[in-house]
Amino acid sequence: MSTSPSKAKPDDTVRPDDETRESSPLEEASTVTLDASASPADEPLSGGLDGTIPAPLMSSCATGDGYLMGYERYEDFYLLGEGGVGIVQACRDPTLGRRVALKYLRPQFSERADFRIRFIREARVMAQLEHPNIVPVHELCTRPDGTVYFTMKRIEGVSLKTVIEKLVQKDAEYEKRFDRARLLDVFRHVCEAISFAHAHGAIHRDLKPENIQIGEFGEVLVLDWGLVKLVGDPTPDSSDRPPLELEFGAGETADLTIEGAVSGTPAYMSPEQADGHKDLDTRTDIYSLGTILYEILSLRKTVSGSTVPEILRHVIQDPCPPPREVVPERRIPRELDAICMKALAKDREERYQTVDELVRDLRRFERGQELSCCHYPLPVRIWKRLRRHPLM
Repeated sequence: MSTSPSKAKPDDTVRPDDETRESSPLEEASTVTLDASASPADEPLSGGLDGTIPAPLMSSCATGDGYLMGYERYEDFYLLGEGGVGIVQACRDPTLGRRVALKYLRPQFSERADFRIRFIREARVMAQLEHPNIVPVHELCTRPDGTVYFTMKRIEGVSLKTVIEKLVQKDAEYEKRFDRARLLDVFRHVCEAISFAHAHGAIHRDLKPENIQIGEFGEVLVLDWGLVKLVGDPTPDSSDRPPLELEFGAGETADLTIEGAVSGTPAYMSPEQADGHKDLDTRTDIYSLGTILYEILSLRKTVSGSTVPEILRHVIQDPCPPPREVVPERRIPRELDAICMKALAKDREERYQTVDELVRDLRRFERGQELSCCHYPLPVRIWKRLRRHPLM
């Protein structure tokens, strides 16, 4: 058995330069839990603000029954993926007889308090966001060498990115499994997860097809909350990082998650995120959801470019062509096109203001109702109503 990393497809994720803040619905050291029905006897949240883990989780131990607790109980490791800061391995928990995913910091970052803080924040936010479409976290602890790790559900399935790539290749099996209706259902589940996160003060900031996993039994899960931002955090991001052009090479792509004066994945960033604005709010995730919907409908990205700065310029400055015009052969309904373009408005005041608004329009489309993002002539309004309520 070996736990040493081997060559594998990286998850390409590097963390932002967030700092901690004093209060939030998801504050790591808050004295309030997310569960509104929690009793006064419930333990308050603690630890994480200084890069430490609460004392009860600090080391492995054995129970009276001889079961190991903590890192030492895991076995049968193999690599799932590597990012710029973290490594993810699959392993077996013999105590419960299940396989889990275990994520930990690379050695060069494990002693840095800022990276530990962000890593612990990721684990704690994911753990507190208890939702069917968000990956459950099982444990936050340290390895014997002091490296912070957390374990989470091991997901069997494919990413939405893989699904889209297979559809581009006209893979017959995937075309049968993932028609437009199924892809819109996947997208709606993602929206529900993000709506839940927003309601609890968390902005994902790195939504993209690669971070959406579709399980073997139809489950949909939003992954990788490493760039999570807590609403109202007064601390500016990345103020001590080098200029953008020093951070990237010509070979990097639109799918790479970056850090620096800008944090996120270039092709899926909102214009304000790409421009390095410090006052990001939940509408930045709505734009990213728009880019995902665009790809689902057109099988194309909203932008392209050979370098990261070029892609960011396109995101900030250039209007996005409607998917219906880009791929007329896919016969994208006008109303779906309108939903997508409203989510992709460059001015965030012109986007959907909440994820729930976007989901409501998707549901209205499915029911043949009028959408908030469309203007209908009187004959069309009458026709829609007659379709829903035919005369006897």
